[in-house]
Amino acid sequence: MIIRLSTERPAQVEAGDVLTELSVRHPASMTAEQLAVATDELVEEVDGDHAWLVLAELRNRAGHRADPDWHRRFSGMVDYARSSGWVSDDGRLVRAHLEAEPAP
Repeated sequence: MIIRLSTERPAQVEAGDVLTELSVRHPASMTAEQLAVATDELVEEVDGDHAWLVLAELRNRAGHRADPDWHRRFSGMVDYARSSGWVSDDGRLVRAHLEAEPAP
């Protein structure tokens, strides 16, 4: 999954069916201050090279509500993240890499 941040709209989930990757991408021109305020119901915090995503909101925005196989694979992704130490202690958040993208 790819989460896109911008200064113009809430965080957007792209490639919601790709559960072998989780990254948060933003325009390289976004300042640290803009990244800090780009948080919403999905992106709870931007912390250096990582963003903390709310798992329930990520599941909701991915758009696969009626697909049991997708939910099984999503749970597998979360289990892998947990085994790597990328899920918060309370199990509410998952850490994703934060990547700057050059302007098109």
